Amino acid sequence: MQRLARLKTNLARWGLMKTVWAAIMVRLKPWVMLSQVHIRKNQQEHKAPTHDGITIRLADYAELVRASESMPDQISLAFIQSSLSRGDICVGAFADTTMVGFQWASFTTAMVNDELWVKFNEPYRYGYKGYTRPEYRGRRLIQSVLRCADRECLARGRTHTISYIETHNYPSLKHNKQRMGNQCIGYSGYIKLFGKCYPFRTPGVKKHGFGFYRHHQPQA
Repeated sequence: MQRLARLKTNLARWGLMKTVWAAIMVRLKPWVMLSQVHIRKNQQEHKAPTHDGITIRLADYAELVRASESMPDQISLAFIQSSLSRGDICVGAFADTTMVGFQWASFTTAMVNDELWVKFNEPYRYGYKGYTRPEYRGRRLIQSVLRCADRECLARGRTHTISYIETHNYPSLKHNKQRMGNQCIGYSGYIKLFGKCYPFRTPGVKKHGFGFYRHHQPQA
């Protein structure tokens, strides 16, 4: 009954073709991933909502270590050290001194899963590993975190953000187009056969230097 109700909701919200496409991609998930690749211009001005009792700022090493102790399932000390060693930054939302949300930004490369990483060219930054504690969700903290990250990245000469969203993730596609002003530049993804991932991308994506790659193979 729940499955039927969910199907009716999806049909009413997205229509037949999108609902069928989503069902296909969910079934193919173990073997195929297809995403839209988006870019947007980073914003210097702060248009994100304000939050009583919450401050948004670049997290330092000591704050990240404390976050790993309070949220071990979300962020580990090894992850922090590896990310910082590549020059990545983390923007956090803080209630007093407690980190309640965060997102990381990379200027070089970032891990997607155990086998695949993502690469991209300047002047882009890539956002990854975002999280908000459940009790703080629904307050649009992520928008404030992203705007703060924009300013930090602009200070480092990264004028644009590049990202990918799976083609059947319609809520995120809609949000990023309408709220964030994202522009789709093409498609990228991978096919998994016999235990190995084979990435692909369209020419528009390749032009911007974005792509998935197997971690142990040279970046072409």
